[in-house]
Amino acid sequence: MVRATLRHARELDSALDLESYKRVLGLALSQRSAAPLSALRLSDAGRSLREAMAPVLIAVQARASQMSRADKELFTVTAGAAGVVGVLAWLALSSEAGQASAFSNGLTGFEHLDAL
Repeated sequence: MVRATLRHARELDSALDLESYKRVLGLALSQRSAAPLSALRLSDAGRSLREAMAPVLIAVQARASQMSRADKELFTVTAGAAGVVGVLAWLALSSEAGQASAFSNGLTGFEHLDAL
């Protein structure tokens, strides 16, 4: 039954509601098996998250359209700075040198792009 419900939702490209997730979890608990949960796909959660976030995104877009150009630029600079600070904090707090070196290795090797 779970697989049929999921297949039908996928065919319709429809999001699963919270009750559907509760039923799948309840079935898994009653069977003491993860098999019902394995029927779920990442795309199912993605569709559900997209549907849940749609009203929020619409409200943010409406609010952003009311912002002045200077406010938008300030927001962009602030968000970018927050991202840079976050990355720097992650590097500074990283207890494993391997994580930091893997990150820095990912940033090297782009010198050839200057020639483009």
